[in-house]
Amino acid sequence: MLKETLGSPDTFEFRREELAILSGRNDDEISDEEVIASFLESVQEGGFVVEYLKLAQIGVILHDTLFVHGGVNVESCGFVPDYKKFRYFDRATGDVVVKSVDDIPGFLLPENHTVEDWINHLNAFADDALNHYLQSPFWQEKDGIWIRGGEALMAYQSTPATQGRGVIVPTFVDGGKVSKFSEKLVQYLQQSRLSRIIVGHKPVADSPLVIRDDGALEVIMADTSYSDSSSADNRGDAVAEVIVEPDGSALVHGVLSDGKEYNFILPAVHEMNTGNLIGKKTKDDFWIKAKLEDQTLLLVKTEGRKVTRKYISPHEVKAHL
Repeated sequence: MLKETLGSPDTFEFRREELAILSGRNDDEISDEEVIASFLESVQEGGFVVEYLKLAQIGVILHDTLFVHGGVNVESCGFVPDYKKFRYFDRATGDVVVKSVDDIPGFLLPENHTVEDWINHLNAFADDALNHYLQSPFWQEKDGIWIRGGEALMAYQSTPATQGRGVIVPTFVDGGKVSKFSEKLVQYLQQSRLSRIIVGHKPVADSPLVIRDDGALEVIMADTSYSDSSSADNRGDAVAEVIVEPDGSALVHGVLSDGKEYNFILPAVHEMNTGNLIGKKTKDDFWIKAKLEDQTLLLVKTEGRKVTRKYISPHEVKAHL
């Protein structure tokens, strides 16, 4: 399961190594059975995975910033899945259950709802689904359908199950192409005085990617987990940090995979001005991604998984805008 379903072929041995460290033993003293038992215990009441999920939230709003895992689209706004009826797949046949967004069991909030209302409902959905799992963790057949508690959480992180109607798997970058902000999405967020979304999910090389619609919306994509493919952990020396301030500004700083350091401040979205270059796109489809310590700008262009980068001075880049 770890290898084929989760794409984590080394996790079993990582857990063995972790158990050895925690117990003061050698790796070869940890049996396969002990590793398996540790996985099973982690997803039972009191286990560290369950305790983590009890504290986790699908979304958080701080000041004018919305934090979610993947992204937000118009189809997702205001929609809350049903924690009992939302299924991942048909256990008997292996087929997907949802064929379109209309098949997803759940409800839309009233038109006058706020983004905060929506996020609160999504977090309540997650809590209800986790409690449902703890009450009924094993498969049961009911009226010819195999179900188990918590399946809604599995479904909500699945593209086939959600058809993109959620905040876990949608993304603002698809196939290397940056999506344009929907006018309806911008209006939806602005009505709740939100102007920034910060996400992870989709790797964006060795520094956060900023996408800006001046005066309207800013997205910061900060998944740098695939910073250096030549490194054993795919990250290497790269590290990034995004700090959001109460005044709406954001500090972005870190180290690139080649050791260069970057450090810049994004002004509050409502204070955008033409002097800010980060998050803008050039005529030749490069995104201005970061400002280095010496004021040099990092520009990147993505085509599928291929990333082309170049360094250029602020003076030179203005000719390309």
